[in-house]
Amino acid sequence: MPYIKPKDRTILDGKINALIQQIGFEISWDDGAVNYTITRLLIGYVKHCGLHYSTLQNVVGLLAAVHDEFDRRVVRPYEKQKRIENGDVYPPELTGGDVEEGGNDGR
Repeated sequence: MPYIKPKDRTILDGKINALIQQIGFEISWDDGAVNYTITRLLIGYVKHCGLHYSTLQNVVGLLAAVHDEFDRRVVRPYEKQKRIENGDVYPPELTGGDVEEGGNDGR
């Protein structure tokens, strides 16, 4: 989970924000650039920790945790809002309820 101590956030945020601004200014900020940046961070982590089974499992676990947290905190609320705005494509008998009343969000 991304909930690190505030003092550690302060240190990392300055560097991360500078990187984001630099990338956005110098090249097209697209999914290829994001993928490359994440990949380089992971390679740095592996080099720092050593190429071992446990390190590789940590990387896989980190990626899964980041995916799950982003999906839960950003994607699901966005999808729910769009279903409310535009109407659900799935009939209630398949999803277990009405999205406006907090029914099954399909996950």
